[in-house]
Amino acid sequence: MSILTLENIHKTYFGKKVLDGLSLSLDFGDRLALTGANGTGKSTLLKIISGLETPDPDVRWLNQASGTVIGYLPQQLSAIPDPTMNCLSNPEYDESLLQMRRLEEQMSEHPEQYSELSKEYDLAIRRFEALGGYGFQADLLAALHGLGLTADILNRPLNTLSGGERMRSALAHIIVSRPDLLLLDEPTNHLDIEGIEWLEEWLSSFAGTVIVISHDRSFMDNIATHTALLAQGKLKVRAGSYTDFKEAEATVLFSRERELKNLQEALKYEQEVTQTMFSHRKMKQYHSREKRVAKLSGQVDELELGLGGRQARVKFSFQSNPERKNRTGSLVKAENISLAYDDKFLFSGFSASIFPQDRIMITGPNGCGKTSLLNIMKGSLSPSEGKVEINPRVKIGYMGQTLQFDSETNTLLAEVRQVDPSLTEGQGRDLLARYGFREIGVFKKITMLSGGERARLYLCKLLLQMPDLLFLDEPTNHLDIESQEILEQALLDYDGAILSVSHDRYFIEKVADKIWGFIGAEVQEYSSYQSWRGMVRARLENSPAPVRTGKKQSRADCKNNRKQQAGVRQEAAEKRKAAAQQRQALQTLEQLIHQQEAEIGALEASFAEETPASVYEQYAELLQKLEENTSKYFELLEEADR
Repeated sequence: MSILTLENIHKTYFGKKVLDGLSLSLDFGDRLALTGANGTGKSTLLKIISGLETPDPDVRWLNQASGTVIGYLPQQLSAIPDPTMNCLSNPEYDESLLQMRRLEEQMSEHPEQYSELSKEYDLAIRRFEALGGYGFQADLLAALHGLGLTADILNRPLNTLSGGERMRSALAHIIVSRPDLLLLDEPTNHLDIEGIEWLEEWLSSFAGTVIVISHDRSFMDNIATHTALLAQGKLKVRAGSYTDFKEAEATVLFSRERELKNLQEALKYEQEVTQTMFSHRKMKQYHSREKRVAKLSGQVDELELGLGGRQARVKFSFQSNPERKNRTGSLVKAENISLAYDDKFLFSGFSASIFPQDRIMITGPNGCGKTSLLNIMKGSLSPSEGKVEINPRVKIGYMGQTLQFDSETNTLLAEVRQVDPSLTEGQGRDLLARYGFREIGVFKKITMLSGGERARLYLCKLLLQMPDLLFLDEPTNHLDIESQEILEQALLDYDGAILSVSHDRYFIEKVADKIWGFIGAEVQEYSSYQSWRGMVRARLENSPAPVRTGKKQSRADCKNNRKQQAGVRQEAAEKRKAAAQQRQALQTLEQLIHQQEAEIGALEASFAEETPASVYEQYAELLQKLEENTSKYFELLEEADR
């Protein structure tokens, strides 16, 4: 049964069409993950559904099931909080409870009005129970704790809390209000991994309908029953997770691009034949061919129009250094390092090395010391104890959370040519085009760039310097999903070493082959992200949360921990071996597909009126083999992403 139906919804801001004939239908229990580039109208759509915005007065239809209760969490909380309220305050619940108590007193004091008052009391009870009844406060506390708000925060006035703390409090209140339709705009922005996992678990068991805007791919994969992409004012909706959506889109795109290529080749051939007929004054054949050309041209235009709506791909690429492959020994070595502030250790007794081709991710809860550990390994921060040795021959590249440029008034073209003066203007424009800066965009000044554009330009400069070791601090923070995925592939192709801080689970699992994971004041090396999370959960279940003190972990404890992790690491090693075999199979199929496409293209170019039937049979056989290999390729790709 449908809870929400939208048809032909339009919305225009200052002459710009944000929503253009958008349609959507959701049933009870659906969980829709809504994604798309920034500025495409995702938040506007949620505001229209919640009633905070009105669509344009075009032909439209917006219908909700009768009695639907909507819970809406905006991306930014604009209201100034009441200084008398805290996280536990809920005026509606408090007023409902107070009304019940008032009616109870009146029934006791005025028995002659009992009949009339009891009817009013019955309505008050229903309202109270609809809000959660006597279990409301317990549910609210559970939600607040689950979202990471500690006891010392709960009783503080709301106007003394940070934006993130207020956002989590608002989310907890919406969760316990029992909405039928829950609208969440980037709810994971202010949550750490424990809070995100708690929200995922809650949403997965939530009986109502959910629309959630997100750029967190793991979050979308874990909660969505449907995924939608908003682009050019319209929604494209598919059943399944974000990964399911991406794979389905890749299959459709591959098929359409192949179809377009075939049609373009056929059109070119027909145009040449038509011109030949005209030159030889064979007008009957010419007019017949002309009709075929017109038909093919229309088909090509239709396909190109459909494919033309795709956003231009941002292509990141790393320069290769052949000498790296022959290097041995560590690039950076840490021995028994610790870091303390105010006599309290963030971490202690950590020893590790970074070797060529290592892909290491540092992860852990907010404030645990991830960036500090990265800076110690980079040599820009001294440890409280222990030492770090950096190979003097290693060329280091660094991308921090704050991206600084020497001159904010430089144009993009001037900035990259400043890094490499040998670049001609044409080469500089070609380079910037691979990072999404095209045509007059290369003459924009750096000060005019958005956060995502600054990150792309910074990466462009970084890669021009051909580093041997990359230090990255939350590199996906300012990138949209498409740019994140291209960055991931570039990092997989990069032949140097990587040490990166990240909380992006999808990015970590895609790129990392080692994890330096924080558990309390300990940092240990794990073979996978899941191994680290499993150890975190085991610690939480079997022992109280660790207290960060100045005491180092004993050697015996470290040895016991390593034994506990040995089985997990062995299993992960086997998984990595299987993944390597899958990657090799994918590469083999890619080469075969490219070879078959080249053979098909050569045959298509040779087609003529006198072409024998055997050539067409060979052509059909090649098309069949290409289809089979393409299917195998996508099957393997699906297995590799599981």
